[in-house]
Amino acid sequence: MLPGIDDGSPDVDTSIELIQRMKSWGITRIIATPHVTQASFENTPDTMANALTAVKDELKKRNIEIDITHSAEYRIDELFLSHLNDDILVPMPNNYLLVENSFIQEPWNLDQILFDLKVKGYKPILAHPERYMYYYNKKDRYNTIHSTGTKLQL
Repeated sequence: MLPGIDDGSPDVDTSIELIQRMKSWGITRIIATPHVTQASFENTPDTMANALTAVKDELKKRNIEIDITHSAEYRIDELFLSHLNDDILVPMPNNYLLVENSFIQEPWNLDQILFDLKVKGYKPILAHPERYMYYYNKKDRYNTIHSTGTKLQL
């Protein structure tokens, strides 16, 4: 949804087209969650806010009304840990925070990171856990993650 900052919309015109299509489906609120990933999508609160401003300005110019805001989908990597330490994460409403694992392996300290997020007041949501093949033979891992208060986004 936010133009030019990850593998989504390449420009404002495409963003507007996507938003108009979503409105035609009855969607009235959008929370854009661009990727924040080390070495590929090293987005910051500023890059995301600037892209959102560009979209909102164009929506206003075209008299298109929709509630649009942003957060991010944070890959748990060194960049994420840096953003966490610097206190520059951009959560969704009510302090929900969308995080994702590597597709290759679970972070060795995932439980500690999820705990630390909760201590800081965030409510973690693990993005697309069904895609993590390393859990396929360890289905109890889903229960462990969920039972400690982390939501699962499917």
